[in-house]
Amino acid sequence: MGFHIAPKVVAAIRNEIGTITVNYATDDAFNWWTGSPELIRSIPHYDIYATTKQDYR
Repeated sequence: MGFHIAPKVVAAIRNEIGTITVNYATDDAFNWWTGSPELIRSIPHYDIYATTKQDYR
């Protein structure tokens, strides 16, 4: 679950291992109840960030 993975960890996986990073979320990352600041900061480090929810801000 990307909620608990620090941005620097996602970046290290992507850069050091050379793999494609993907996060598939069934919740809105920008919802304070289901997301986290750490998750939001991690999004740019994923090659693909997919969600089934719309950002309702």
